Amino acid sequence: MTSPEAALASSRIVVFDTETTGLSPVLDHVIEIAAAAIENGEVTARFESLIDPGAPIPEEVSAIHGITDEMVRGQPPFKEVGAKFLEFIGADILAAHNAPYDVSMMIVPTLAAGLVPAGNPVLDTCRLARKLIPSPRYGLSALAKTLGIAMPVAHRAMADVEACVEVFRACMKALGPAPTLAEAEEAGGARLTFGSGPQDERRLPERLSALEEALRAGRDIVITYKGGSHGDAPRPIKPLFLLELDGELTLSAHCHLDRALKNFRIDRIAGARPA
Repeated sequence: MTSPEAALASSRIVVFDTETTGLSPVLDHVIEIAAAAIENGEVTARFESLIDPGAPIPEEVSAIHGITDEMVRGQPPFKEVGAKFLEFIGADILAAHNAPYDVSMMIVPTLAAGLVPAGNPVLDTCRLARKLIPSPRYGLSALAKTLGIAMPVAHRAMADVEACVEVFRACMKALGPAPTLAEAEEAGGARLTFGSGPQDERRLPERLSALEEALRAGRDIVITYKGGSHGDAPRPIKPLFLLELDGELTLSAHCHLDRALKNFRIDRIAGARPA
């Protein structure tokens, strides 16, 4: 894994974005991936591909990003595109706007396809911008307007990547002359990886051993959570990954009760059992 002390200016940073059929990492599908590699401040390589999801794209979703069933029909499946994407990113640092969402959409089909990400550190340009750049709003389009970034096409993966590259550059400039990965993570208040690397030292308490196993195996589990909209009722979830948000170890998971992506603080999960 990349050292926390790695200087971002001399590291290869891959900014990426996905377009999907919906907002659920379990119920929906990735239909486009784009990425751009930054080295010494310059974009040196790009990756872009549509994906055939094998399922219809809802009309209301097509209206947002403009990707239709006809456009993806006959395109390669996720397994093929995902393998090429992993080759493109290697073990490099990643960046995305609202990164936990894109990581959640990618991790489920990646593991389901038998692919193994390298545990890449992921920086969230949305959280970084909130701490570093004054703006009325922090969606990508709003930030682009604040920073004077041309964004003629919104909600296509490569257009969003190109805007995110400029937001990333603005955040790095605001961080100072030579920020490290650790300093950027601290500034954004988030620590996230794409997959579990060999040096991932985050460990769950013994009461959550079933959760730790479910994370490794990609299986559903039932948790008891203190607080939240369902009280102490058992929650069936699909655990996706661990991340740290403002110093709190957190589980990102698909909640089957709400049919949505949720974050659960580890210290509030009272117990876990196989589904």
